[in-house]
Amino acid sequence: MKKTLLILLCFTFILSCNKKSNNFVNNEWGYLIYDKDLDEYEINASFHNDSFGNYPLIYLNDSMVSVDYKKLKNDSSGNNIETIHKYTALYDFKYFYNRPFLLIKENKPNSSINIYHNKKRDVVIYPTSNFFKPIDFKVGDFMIGDTIYKDNLVNIEEKKYDLYDFEANPNNNENIILRILNNIIYSIEQKMIGEDKINNIVKVISKKSGMVPDTIKPSSPFYEEGFRWKGKSIDIRLSKKDMVQYYTDRLIAVNTKENFAYIRLNLYREKISDARITNDYWNLEYNHDLLQKIIYECNLIETHDAVKSTIIE
Repeated sequence: MKKTLLILLCFTFILSCNKKSNNFVNNEWGYLIYDKDLDEYEINASFHNDSFGNYPLIYLNDSMVSVDYKKLKNDSSGNNIETIHKYTALYDFKYFYNRPFLLIKENKPNSSINIYHNKKRDVVIYPTSNFFKPIDFKVGDFMIGDTIYKDNLVNIEEKKYDLYDFEANPNNNENIILRILNNIIYSIEQKMIGEDKINNIVKVISKKSGMVPDTIKPSSPFYEEGFRWKGKSIDIRLSKKDMVQYYTDRLIAVNTKENFAYIRLNLYREKISDARITNDYWNLEYNHDLLQKIIYECNLIETHDAVKSTIIE
């Protein structure tokens, strides 16, 4: 019985490794590069034919690969000497927004995560969970990566350089700002948070992220104070700014002998009055650096539908 169980476990392990290695063997993965001749972005395959470039992959286990590559260096006499170096990395295969991705992280402390696209958008891969385990936060019923369309938004502000990148408020809450690219939310900001909710927010973010927040200490010009959780992927900021003090500083700095100084004085007095209404409220801004980069890169190679109008064709 024990022998049969051991054989079954070994078979399962081998099958699992084969499936994961097939993600390399049967696919081409690469960086996104800009082709000047075609005036478009394309995927330049780095991993293909079970190799990284011209160097064969060595499977160390079901979560790590290495590559032995050659490198030239000069000796003391100025002669070129060929040396062998080893590159070792953790890998993860993931689906994001119905697309397959390969994530690579060098097996060193504080290494960044490199993103590789598949040459075929609809390819079937075997997902893994080797090192990248996303932390999901919901802010006002919204999460980064959610799809939302303009019919459900108000106060839409489009960026001049990119029709598909804009920010807006959801229909039912103008205290939430969503930043959206190609209908995918990549950043969320919640405004007007009361002081009584701050302790619980700090506890929730710290517990889910496993991080102790850095303290933001007040300093001019905005006298911002609060907390920040900054990791490999997430960047969350909970803070408030003393805009009353900000505009008071500017009011004091006005040279009353200048022409039309009264206009600036009146402007800053109005700003101070307005700031008193919101000065004690906090803002929560949530970004996911890795997902944001993936969303941007997906948008660069996305084939967008042609713009349509009911007025003119």
